Amino acid sequence: MAEFRAISGRWCLWRSGLGHRLAMVAMVAVTAMLTIAGSAVAAPAVEVSGIRIAAEAGKTRVALDLNRRVEHKIFTLSNPDRVVIDMPAARIERSALPLPDGTGAVRRIRSANRRDGSVRIVLDMATPARPRSFLLAPNGTQGDRLVVDLMPPDAPRIVKKAPSPGAVS
Repeated sequence: MAEFRAISGRWCLWRSGLGHRLAMVAMVAVTAMLTIAGSAVAAPAVEVSGIRIAAEAGKTRVALDLNRRVEHKIFTLSNPDRVVIDMPAARIERSALPLPDGTGAVRRIRSANRRDGSVRIVLDMATPARPRSFLLAPNGTQGDRLVVDLMPPDAPRIVKKAPSPGAVS
């Protein structure tokens, strides 16, 4: 038997009987599970397939080989001096291991695939440094790369001058 009832301030068709109530509860449960499962599905993680380090002319450069562009956050810590690179939705692949030995301003490199699906790379510094990071697009021989330049803290900052209005490029 069906009747109209006010539920949460709205009039709804209500069917009495245990079977209809169980069907409604099951439908709500399935909808909730699909919503939760759908929100857990995310873009595939960025893969860090290699880490390279080089030192030259007072600057140390760390390059991370990636399968695609990545969002990242970079910051420094002191006592002891460290540079930290965080990348959400990323993974260090086995091909990147073992991590390279430190050179130049970097004493050691550590990394961790974190439980939240992010990667943290820590550069333990031999000397304090000011990091600058940028992304490089694929170039035919190499894929996407995240490059971190480590400059001495007292090194002059590189500032690009904006073109003057009316300048022809």
